[in-house]
Amino acid sequence: MWILGALVFTFVWVFAHTNSLIISLVTMIVLICTIPATIVICIGVFRIKYMSGFHLFTIFIDISVCINNVFVMFDTWFQTAQLCPHIFDNKIERRMAFVLRRSVSGIFMTDLTTAVALFANAWNPIMPLRSISIFAGVIVIVNFLFVLIVLPSTLVMYDKLENKCCKKGPREDEDNIHAYSLDDQYSGIDKFFGEKLNNLFKIVVLRWYCFIMFLGWTLAAGYLDQMKEFKTYVPDFLPDDHPSVVAKQ
Repeated sequence: MWILGALVFTFVWVFAHTNSLIISLVTMIVLICTIPATIVICIGVFRIKYMSGFHLFTIFIDISVCINNVFVMFDTWFQTAQLCPHIFDNKIERRMAFVLRRSVSGIFMTDLTTAVALFANAWNPIMPLRSISIFAGVIVIVNFLFVLIVLPSTLVMYDKLENKCCKKGPREDEDNIHAYSLDDQYSGIDKFFGEKLNNLFKIVVLRWYCFIMFLGWTLAAGYLDQMKEFKTYVPDFLPDDHPSVVAKQ
């Protein structure tokens, strides 16, 4: 019940800040999708066999991290709308490259410090705490990757459907264009979004590769869920050499 209330509050707060139904819905989708993706990684990669209801409480960490990532990238995108369109040569790829240069490094550092702080408890001898700490650290990293992949295209969609700031003509202060203009030479990230990434997504065959990859991921998750060793596993909360276990014996 508290989790549902937190999700509803998050949706309302994101909508109040961005005034965009698209960004609010995408934020909710990212929050929901990070949970099963994290479960698959923890079970398949870290071989964590113990999952309990306490793991779901990490969604509160997921919400705080996701909201921070979304707000930082959205505010940076909104600030670029105040600049003259000629700075980006009226190309949305250059504008998105500028937004990523300004925002991703800060988002990465905050998420990295949060994940490292959570992973620090991975050496705890108490198994449930160790499992939850690894789960919480992984969910922070997964959330960062999901936001980095999904949000840029969402911002472009928001700009075209709702804001439409990229379609505005030149401002009246065109005399100051050269004072703010970027170098004529495109940077590496500009070329990546303007050429390489666009050309990559134009390949129709690549869509089938992505579909097969996500289908395999789903089947692997279902297989791990049905494995007998996970269904019959009885966790040992403390190692055999722990003082409490030794004293009890």
